[in-house]
Amino acid sequence: MEKRIRIWNTLSGKKEKIPARRGKPIRLFVCGPTVYDLTHIGHARTYVFFDFFVKYLRMKGLPGGGGGGNLLHSQKLSLKVTSPT
Repeated sequence: MEKRIRIWNTLSGKKEKIPARRGKPIRLFVCGPTVYDLTHIGHARTYVFFDFFVKYLRMKGLPGGGGGGNLLHSQKLSLKVTSPT
């Protein structure tokens, strides 16, 4: 019996197994924090968690037998830039 990792799908509103992609990479897009003020340790949470998660998936081998490198991971960061008054 194959064990598959289940993650929360925000579109369906439930936990789902990561689908087997059979030779296609798994695409993971992560929205980073939107920073409006001074940075703080909470801003690092997204980067630390998803860095760990991507490394974990690569270490375990991906669903569908993709091997260690069959994952595309991109992350977004939004900054509010203001000019000094």
